[in-house]
Amino acid sequence: MMGMRSWLMLWQLSMTPERIRGTTPNIVAAARRLRQNLTPAEQKLWQALKKRQLGGMRFRCQHPVSSFIVDFYCPEHRLIVEVDSDIHDLQVDYDAARTAQNALPPPYNPMHLTILYRGPLVSCNYGCQYCPFAKRQQSAPELQHDRISLERFAQWIAEHPDREFSILVTPWGEALIHSWYQQTLVHLSHLPNVCKVAIQTNLSCTLDWIEQAHPGRLALWTTFHPDWSNQEVFLEKCRTLQQQGIRFSVGVVGFSRFRDAIAQLRQRLPQEVYLWINAVKPELPQLDPQDRAFFQSIDPLYEINTQHYLSFGKACRAGQSVISVDGEGTIRRCHFIREPIGNIYASNFEEVLQERPCTNETCHCHIGYINLEYLELEKIFGSGLLERIPDQKRELVQPRSTDI
Repeated sequence: MMGMRSWLMLWQLSMTPERIRGTTPNIVAAARRLRQNLTPAEQKLWQALKKRQLGGMRFRCQHPVSSFIVDFYCPEHRLIVEVDSDIHDLQVDYDAARTAQNALPPPYNPMHLTILYRGPLVSCNYGCQYCPFAKRQQSAPELQHDRISLERFAQWIAEHPDREFSILVTPWGEALIHSWYQQTLVHLSHLPNVCKVAIQTNLSCTLDWIEQAHPGRLALWTTFHPDWSNQEVFLEKCRTLQQQGIRFSVGVVGFSRFRDAIAQLRQRLPQEVYLWINAVKPELPQLDPQDRAFFQSIDPLYEINTQHYLSFGKACRAGQSVISVDGEGTIRRCHFIREPIGNIYASNFEEVLQERPCTNETCHCHIGYINLEYLELEKIFGSGLLERIPDQKRELVQPRSTDI
C-alpha cells in the first residue's frame, strides 16, 4: 500500500463549541495514542500545519471532536482536515474484510461497544430438564412488553450512528420463534453502525426471514438439544444457513447420555462448522474419563469451558467495551455482576464505560470469561468471538493452568 496516492478531505463543523468539547476519557486516550503513531502522510502534513504555518491558523493533531477523532482540527474556524493514504487505504480493506468475515473491530477502537442484550423474555418451546425456563409460558401482555423493549433497544442503536456496535442477544428462552426478534435482527443487520448482530437459539424457528438479513452481519449461536431437536430438521436448517451465507456455530450440552447424538451430529455436519460442547460443570467430578476425552475429541476447546477462572481483581473488558443491557436499558458490567452501573437511555450513559477490575471471585461461563484480558481468548476466536466460532487460522492454545 505504501506509495499510493494521498488526498485530503476538508469540512467545517456547524456544531457549537460546547458540542465539540463533548467526549469521553476513552476517546481522549485513543487520540493520545494516535498522536504518538502518525502515519507517514500525517507526519508530512503535520510538519506543514503546526506552529501556525498555514495562514496563521492553529491546528490540533489527532483531535477528539464529539464522538470522533479527526486527523487535524482548527478550532478557530471549526475546520477538519482528514488525510486519506497508506494506513487509511488499509482501513478501507479492513472494513471490507470485516463486513465479509464478520470481524469485530479491534479492542483499541474506543467507539466500538459490544452489547449482550437480554430482554424480559423468559419462555421457551422446549422442555429440557437442565434448563430452568423449559416450557415456560408468558402472557400476551408480557410478550408485548418484551417486543416493545426490544424495538426500543433497536431504535436506540439506530440513533447512535457515531458508535459501532456488536450485539449478542442472549434470551432466557427461545426468541426466534417470535416474529419481532426475526424482524429486529434483520433491521439491525442493515444498520451501518452495526458490525455484527448474533443470537443464541435452538434453531426451531422457520428461516424464511434469513434472506432479508445482511449475510455479512448476522450470525447465529445455535444449540442442538437431542431430547427435543429432530436431527434431520436441524441439519436441514444448518444447510439453509450455509446456503444463505450466514455464519453459525452449533453446540450441545455435554451430558454423557448425548454421546451418540453428538457423534452422529459431528459426522453429518460439514467439517467447517464448529461443534462446541458446553461442559456440565457440576457433573465433571463424576464424568467418566472416556466421556471427557470424547468431548475433547469433538471440541478441541472443550477443556477451556470446564474451568472456573480466577477473576477477582483481574482486568476485564466487561463494563468498558462490553456491557450487559436488559429490557429497561439498565447497564451492568456483565450478566454475572448484578449491580447496575447506568442506563443506555440516559444522556450520559457513556460516562459509565470505564475500566474496572472484576469483583467476582471466579468466572465460569463462556460469555463472561472471554472478556478476561489475561486469558487472551480473542487470539483463539478472532472475528468469531461473538458467535462462538474459533478462528481456524489461529493455533488453539489452552489458557495457562496457573490462571485457573
